[in-house]
Amino acid sequence: MANDDSMDDSVEQNAEVTVGTASGQALNGLGMMLLQYLEQNLADSRDKVELARRLRAVVAVEMEKGIACTVDFQGSRIELRNGIEGRTDLHLKGSYLAFADLVSGKANPLVQLARGKMKLGGWPGKPIQSVRVFRFLKIPQEFLTPPRPSHTKVAGVLGVVVALGLGLALGAAYLFHWLD
Repeated sequence: MANDDSMDDSVEQNAEVTVGTASGQALNGLGMMLLQYLEQNLADSRDKVELARRLRAVVAVEMEKGIACTVDFQGSRIELRNGIEGRTDLHLKGSYLAFADLVSGKANPLVQLARGKMKLGGWPGKPIQSVRVFRFLKIPQEFLTPPRPSHTKVAGVLGVVVALGLGLALGAAYLFHWLD
């Protein structure tokens, strides 16, 4: 697919889906993060490309201090713009950390919303497309690294082993004392 004239030099093509910015617009930090994330998401997964091709939604992502970016899913093209422009179908508000947890696969979008870590800036204009956007944004399980064992689990196992060992030692001492 040839580059569209309305897209700038930061355009990335991924099997029929083009990601870029509005002509001549430099993105803010959030926009650059989203641009790189979208490019990588499409490059890593054919399923994501197919899902992106079916998306028709305008999503506003707003972080602390009013930093915002609009992501316009247009099927074969995804365009990013600074700020919140025009009518949006989904408006997500939250912290950078909450959004990072969401896109990294560490958090379920609905759980993030239920816990208040992410908020909707109004009722979604296209609820079905909004669910598809959440699916598109989430990293597939096969790309996630397995979690490292937590210290509490290791401490719990060690506690059980020490308790068993102590119980066996005390039982053996009692048995030897009783046999004397």
